[in-house]
Parts: sequence; structure tokens; C-alpha cells
Amino acid sequence: MLGLRRLVLAGVAVVVLEALTGVFALAALGPVKIALYPVACATATALVTGLGALAIRRHDGGGGSRGDDENGDDPPPWWPEFERDFRRHARERERTPA
Repeated sequence: MLGLRRLVLAGVAVVVLEALTGVFALAALGPVKIALYPVACATATALVTGLGALAIRRHDGGGGSRGDDENGDDPPPWWPEFERDFRRHARERERTPA
């Protein structure tokens, strides 16, 4: 979860930097010459997102697991009851005509 928090903070930092850069670029270049600014923002966002994803994957061991049993982790204690109730709800929805 710490990796996700870091990625979100990096995204927020990029957004703030892009907004500040946009204000300064608009003031310096004027509305006509600022046409490449959105492309630069999109490129910066893509780079930060890609680097952040690589950093998280490297920190998590590169498995990309989403908490499944692949790593031998037990499901959370509330999961069996939730799954049982959800399956019962799904069966009831299948029987009820729309």
C-alpha cells in the first residue's frame, strides 16, 4: 500500500508542476505559441506513471500479485462470509425476472 501512496503523491506532484509550468508558459509565450504545452504535459505524465509503476513493481518483487493465493497468502478473515453472501445474492438475482 505504501507503493500506491507514493505513486499517488508523485502524480499529484506532476499535476501541480504542470499547472505551474502552464501558467508561466502562458505568461511568457502567449496563447499562440503555447500549443505544444498539452503534449509536454501528457509526455511528463506518461513518464512519471511508467517510472512509478516500475518502482512499485520492483519494490513488490515484480510478481504483480493482487493479493491472490499465488503467494500462499490466506484470504482475509471476512472473505469466506462475503463470498458466501455474494454467491447467494447472485443466485437470487438470476431467479428474479427483470
